[in-house]
Amino acid sequence: MPFAIGILILVSLALAAVTMGLLWRWFVRKAQHDLRTLEHILERKRIPRSWLGKYADCAERNRDAAYQRANKRLDHYMQLAKRTPAFGNGETRALVVGAIQHLQQRMIQEPFEDLLGPDPRLRRHVVFFDCGDTLVDEGTEVRNDRGIVVEAALIPGARRTVRWLAREGFTLALVADGERESFKRVLRRHRMWQYFEATAISGDLGVTKPAPGMFRYALDQLEIPPENYQSVVMVGNNLARDIKGANRLGLVSVWLDWAPRRSKLAADDEEQPDFTIHKPEEVVKVVEQLESGAGSKRGSAN
Repeated sequence: MPFAIGILILVSLALAAVTMGLLWRWFVRKAQHDLRTLEHILERKRIPRSWLGKYADCAERNRDAAYQRANKRLDHYMQLAKRTPAFGNGETRALVVGAIQHLQQRMIQEPFEDLLGPDPRLRRHVVFFDCGDTLVDEGTEVRNDRGIVVEAALIPGARRTVRWLAREGFTLALVADGERESFKRVLRRHRMWQYFEATAISGDLGVTKPAPGMFRYALDQLEIPPENYQSVVMVGNNLARDIKGANRLGLVSVWLDWAPRRSKLAADDEEQPDFTIHKPEEVVKVVEQLESGAGSKRGSAN
């Protein structure tokens, strides 16, 4: 009996230690995010678009709700700036508080669209995804009489990968050829649409990859300047579109060699990917290598 009690105590202590470790990791990540957001507000004097949730794309039509939502977040960061030790310097604290107060005043006087900006980035690298045969299995697509995809299965591991990247602080964008309605229907059905902070859809823009405009549209939404293009990772299945377009702009190109529906031979040097992977989960290994500085051009995630 004493032996059994001892085992239970040891198991309980081990579980408590694991729980405390997870809580500590969550606390550290939240603190880092809060501090980065405060710096973001100070530097850009913009409201992160995600603060408005479902009102982000219709803030002017729902001005009261958008104002309340944004103002609540600003009040939170105002209090955080006043009590956080990282802003112990009185001059720095005054700058942050002043920036927040200025934003609150502008919300009353200016259109919301002029105030919205990208979310603060916790990671050095941003990840762009294609959709068909990168996240969604094109072989399972069901279309309506207008050619809109109304149903499709995901590639195994796609949702898990996207969710992990988002939760680990990577900024994500969707850069895809097709109609916005198709992507929204399918990705919302699989609870993935909300993870993409920016979208560049050929049906909206009137051009397709590898046109630079497709990529630059997402880059501009995220306010990424040309000198930082090398910190953007483009994941796609099409050598002639995704890889060539990414390489031409100096992005990190990652080819997902999963589906049988596209050429697997590069036509020229512009179609040679920096990394080749064979399933979506391997994107994680690539971005972890790049974040650590261990990644190299023309490599493999394996």
